[in-house]
Amino acid sequence: EAGIGKSRLLAEFLAEAEGSATVLLGRCVDLGNDGAPYAPFASILRRLIELRGLDTVLAAAGHGAGVLPVLLPELADDSAVPARTGAERLYELVTVLLETLSVERPLVLAVEDIHWADSATLELLRFIVRMAERGRILVLLSYRSDEVGRGHPLRSYLAELERTRRLTRWELSRLGRDQVEALIARLLGCEPDAATVDRVYEMSEGVPFFVEELIGIDGLATGEDLPETLRELLLARFEKLSEPTQQLLRLVSAGGVCVDHELLSAVFDGTADELDAAAREAVVANVLAADTTEYTFRHALVREAIHADLLPGERSRYHRRFAEALEAGPQCSATQLSTHWLAAHDLRRAFIASLEAMEEAKRAYAYATVAAMGDRVLELWDGVPDAEELSGRDRVAVLAQTASALRNAGNNERALALVEPALAEPGPLAPAR
Repeated sequence: EAGIGKSRLLAEFLAEAEGSATVLLGRCVDLGNDGAPYAPFASILRRLIELRGLDTVLAAAGHGAGVLPVLLPELADDSAVPARTGAERLYELVTVLLETLSVERPLVLAVEDIHWADSATLELLRFIVRMAERGRILVLLSYRSDEVGRGHPLRSYLAELERTRRLTRWELSRLGRDQVEALIARLLGCEPDAATVDRVYEMSEGVPFFVEELIGIDGLATGEDLPETLRELLLARFEKLSEPTQQLLRLVSAGGVCVDHELLSAVFDGTADELDAAAREAVVANVLAADTTEYTFRHALVREAIHADLLPGERSRYHRRFAEALEAGPQCSATQLSTHWLAAHDLRRAFIASLEAMEEAKRAYAYATVAAMGDRVLELWDGVPDAEELSGRDRVAVLAQTASALRNAGNNERALALVEPALAEPGPLAPAR
């Protein structure tokens, strides 16, 4: 569950593994129900290129190097995308690339928070787990079990994974009172009194993240200044920071759990020194973590609490900044762009970005994302006066494309449900159509 220690466990293991293996980490980000196709693999491949060099990666990909721009658009000038490859061919090429590079040095592939993963990412992970035969590859996946309810796409995926003999599954449970006491002792550097242990255990309910947050609150020993609600607990550390740092964190929260430094610099309206000073305070306060390229919230729950605390005007303004910066940048994801424009309440631009996202996902064989973006286009259709002119097609054509994508994604029932309203459109359809 959230706060149980998944990210911490992965971080500790990956730090230890870096001495003997190539460590690649990708994160699935909560930007609504429709994630960008293969988003964690884009960061994984960029890290791989950073560690091994572009020439080495292209050589390892061999004849399949031309498909890499599907995952990394910035490589489009370096290699040509084949006219048609197919989803399975794309998955095979990525698997062969990882296998080849793992021969020289073992490879650890970690993907966090797959309960937020798009269907294309899950399909690619499934292929790697099932088909990688000759590589020295360890795949690590984390997810919140309390997020995977009935009907969640991850549910059937996990059931299939557990039928393979390659899988080892750990469920991280809450800490008992003795474990909470041991954690408090480690954090404080001394043995806590029984009253403190009882109070923290009662309030945290054994969730390690909440134990750490409670221990960081002044006045804990006397029982004063303790938050009354979970939201107050999540925001307690945030509210002690300076106003410029709080402002930065509000901005970062609109970008997701993790935000690239260059992108953050583009949306931040202060100087580079002001950005560095605010970011440093947030890192020192253990609200943000920073690596060579991006800032990450120490815990997704903190990001969610800060984002939920945004005023309507702030939320709209910040998402607009991210959308404009993404449009101007070299690594623009139309799916993310659509999400930001929608959150900024710019329906026209959200509509245009959603149309682009449909085509982008189609080129990447991410049919579930094509369908999701098609649904968004249809939802926005009546709110955009010149929708037909902008899209270059009528509403029935969008219904048809969305239904086709659903069929290709294996969701025939939902596809047929879209065919019915298309047939019921008031305008007469040509017989062939």
